[in-house]
Amino acid sequence: MEKVTKSLQEPERKQENLEQVKTTARISLKAQLSANKKYVDDYKSQYYRTNTKQAKKDEQSL
Repeated sequence: MEKVTKSLQEPERKQENLEQVKTTARISLKAQLSANKKYVDDYKSQYYRTNTKQAKKDEQSL
């Protein structure tokens, strides 16, 4: 176990591990952002579609 820990803390390994973590985090964040954007877009389309229909009804009733 000490050998593994020691080898992981070597500067070359440490940099490789850091880059791997950054890449994984970047991919994960992009996935979360795209999922959130889809959710927001769906919500907006539902909300505005409903409000547009309601606005047309209100205009017709006047």
